[in-house]
Amino acid sequence: MAGNKPDADAAGSDELYIGISDPVELRREILESSRSILRLLQRYERFKAIRQDKEELFSRLKTLTKEITELDSRLKGLLPKRMLKNLKMKPAGSRTEAKEKSRKEKESGKKIPSRKPASELEKIESSLNEIEEKLRRLS
Repeated sequence: MAGNKPDADAAGSDELYIGISDPVELRREILESSRSILRLLQRYERFKAIRQDKEELFSRLKTLTKEITELDSRLKGLLPKRMLKNLKMKPAGSRTEAKEKSRKEKESGKKIPSRKPASELEKIESSLNEIEEKLRRLS
C-alpha cells in the first residue's frame, strides 16, 4: 500500500529555486525602477491637476464672456440711438508703452494658488519616500 500513495515530495518538486548571484544589487535596481515609476506618476498627477485647473479657468472665461456679451446687449438696448453714434471707441492698439509694461508686470506677478495635493499623489509620495529610505539602507 505504501507504493500506491502519491509521493508528497513529488507534488512539491514542481517548485524551482534559482540562486541570484547578487541579490542586493538586484534589489537596488528594482527599488530604483520603482522610484522612477513613482516619480512619473507624480508628474502625471500634477499634469492632471493643471489640466483640471485649465478646464475650470476656460469654463469661467466662457461664462464671463457670455455675461459681458449679455450686459453689452442690454446696455445698447438702454442707450438712445443718437448716443451710440456719438460714442467713439479707442482702438485697442493705442495703449501707451508704460501701460503695456505695467500690465505685463502685473500678469507675470500673479501666482496661481496651489491646490491641496490629491490623496493619490500623497500616496505616491509616501511610497517614493519608503523606497528611497530602503535604498539608503542598502547603500
